[in-house]
Amino acid sequence: MDVLAQRHSCWYKLKWRTAVWVMLWCQKQHPTATDFPKATELEDAERRWIRYVQKQAFGIEIQAMVKGKPVPSNSKLKSLCPFIQHELIMVGGRLRNAEVPTEQKHPVVLPPHHITELIIRWYHITFHHAGLQLLMSLLQRKFWILRGKAQVKKIIRSCKTCRIHRSATAVQLMADLPKARVTPGRPFTHVGIDYAGPFQIRDSCINRRKAPMVKAYAAIFICFSTKAVHLEVVSSLSTESFLAALDRFVARRGVPSVIQSDNGTNFVGAKKELREVLQQRPENFDGEVNQAAAKKGIKWILNPPAAPHMGGIWEAAVKSM
Repeated sequence: MDVLAQRHSCWYKLKWRTAVWVMLWCQKQHPTATDFPKATELEDAERRWIRYVQKQAFGIEIQAMVKGKPVPSNSKLKSLCPFIQHELIMVGGRLRNAEVPTEQKHPVVLPPHHITELIIRWYHITFHHAGLQLLMSLLQRKFWILRGKAQVKKIIRSCKTCRIHRSATAVQLMADLPKARVTPGRPFTHVGIDYAGPFQIRDSCINRRKAPMVKAYAAIFICFSTKAVHLEVVSSLSTESFLAALDRFVARRGVPSVIQSDNGTNFVGAKKELREVLQQRPENFDGEVNQAAAKKGIKWILNPPAAPHMGGIWEAAVKSM
């Protein structure tokens, strides 16, 4: 029996391929490859294997209980108030009148054994690689495993699938911060831009209850040196709407030297239009700051496609909204 058990790594296959087939052969029934064991035959095979394991581990206790004597005082079963039913050692207790299944009121005792490990592993895989607490709860509905927590931990730690899913993912080596992030300067000199939304807002501030709900976006301007955030409401994703938001930002915060964004179509269109304005009509900019910005122009940097990690500073601002 030990040789048969050690040759199997699956509890269900052990019951089916060995115990069930042996019983059918003894009953002079010849199983074929297509025969499938019945539920009662599987339950009987399970009881036979558990009975064999209990006889190996608790031979003295079984002899004492069969004779009507108490189990030895140094036995591991002493505190469980054990009794024998269907030739199996079961846990006693005070739940005899509880309206729960008998196998939950009086679970079967399982000692540390290869068969016990097969049962734990079968439950672990059947219930989608359950964790420690869930697996203990499922097993205790039917079995009382001595040193059960230690055995369950052992099975979970040895599970290759669980080890793969628990393994730590590789951490990317971060590059140095850009110069604009570590150089002190006037706020909003180097600006990053992104959109957040859409959001539902009222179209009017006069009669808000009757005003229809419209879709709007938030244009986020973030300073690279101070991480200060400026928000502007944008009605659409068009270039015109963004340019209007940029004008409001410049009127409040001043002209930035560098603007950085991703490759959104509205940003690309705004970059082209601003380049034309700066090249053709620099005299339209008034004030000392505007004149300086017009002379050197606003440098617009577009991040490469499929590189959202290069705009982490404004993605973090979107997350914090």
